[in-house]
Amino acid sequence: MASQLAGSAPGFTIDPDRSARLIRYRLQGLWDRDMHNRYRDASIAEMRKFHAAGVPFNMLGDLRDFKTQAQDMNDQRQDLVKTALGLGLNKCAIILASSIVKMQLSRLTSTDAIAFFTSEDEAKAWLGI
Repeated sequence: MASQLAGSAPGFTIDPDRSARLIRYRLQGLWDRDMHNRYRDASIAEMRKFHAAGVPFNMLGDLRDFKTQAQDMNDQRQDLVKTALGLGLNKCAIILASSIVKMQLSRLTSTDAIAFFTSEDEAKAWLGI
């Protein structure tokens, strides 16, 4: 598990579950380019493990404490979505509290593989877990 969270400071956690074919992640705070790069590298490393095993995977993201980000961070997230899809992402359920963050993230991709929810139960139901 990659972990960078400390209190309410900007950060992330990544928790892969190989048996469930699931990568759980949590993002919080306002990020800079360095934080995004650390998250990107850590998440791609986990995705590649599934890909190398020939196993498609789902993701469950908790972004309830994630702040509205600068446009350049959103552009980088769009590239990460494309990479994830190329590495075998089946579905990604994202739990949000902010409608502004939802607007930012919903512009990242036009794929049906990503959906947004306000509760963890709804997100899990959509993923089938």
